[in-house]
Order: sequence, then C-alpha cells, then structure tokens
Amino acid sequence: MFRGIKSPIFVALDVDDEIRAMEIAEQVEPYVGGFKVGPRLCLKYGSALVSRLATLGHVFVDNKYFDIPNTMEHAIRATFDSGATFATVHAQAGSE
Repeated sequence: MFRGIKSPIFVALDVDDEIRAMEIAEQVEPYVGGFKVGPRLCLKYGSALVSRLATLGHVFVDNKYFDIPNTMEHAIRATFDSGATFATVHAQAGSE
C-alpha cells in the first residue's frame, strides 16, 4: 500500500455532473483511498474540480496522456499542480 493512503480502493467518479461527483466523493471519503476522474469530468470542469476533490483525499487523474514528451511533461505538471496525486501516462510515447 502507498504511504499515506488509508485504503487501496479508489472510487471512479464516472458521472457527468460536478455536483454529483462531489456528493459521491463526500459520501465515500471516510472509506476510500481516493477518487479517480477522467476526461469526462476533467474536460468539462477542469483543474478546479481536481483541486476540490484533493481537499477530500487523493486524486487519480486518468486522462491517459500520450503525446510528445515535452507536451506530456507540461500536462502532467499542470495535473499535479491542481492537486492530483496520480496520473496515467503512456510510456510508449517516448523517452526524451
């Protein structure tokens, strides 16, 4: 288990609405290690949603980054700057 994570379970917030995502997160927060958000929510609500979720626990941004290394680096930095703890990166994109 990762240090500082109270549970290995992350809840996938696969809903279309920020309010519903926050309701679910607040309800399950005492029992889970964090929350997974993907492009469905991230593209609609941006880093503000990630920041709000990060106040409740760990956030795994599953946007499946796959681009040239420089672009991925900037995207990942922005993801972590918004409060995410984890992110999906495709290593096959390059090693630069």
